[in-house]
Amino acid sequence: MKISEQEVENIAHLARLKMDDKQRQALCGHSVIFLGYMDKLAHVDVNGVAPASGAPRLCPMSSENVPQTSPGLGDPANARKKTTTIIGSPAW
Repeated sequence: MKISEQEVENIAHLARLKMDDKQRQALCGHSVIFLGYMDKLAHVDVNGVAPASGAPRLCPMSSENVPQTSPGLGDPANARKKTTTIIGSPAW
């Protein structure tokens, strides 16, 4: 499946992207590869595969969940100091 340059221009307009002719033609070429891969994935047999319920946990499952106290506010001397404006950003 190929996306026409007009379709790319419409999508770019919706995304508020400005594209020249060279970029539009390149995206049309890349879309063939991407949509071809998506078409291939649509035909994969997934019978018997359990659906994923989300990202895997990043912490080890064998670790115990031990409650800990909050460190609290700590020493106010370590608080962030108000700084001057740097490169147009507002001061803290």
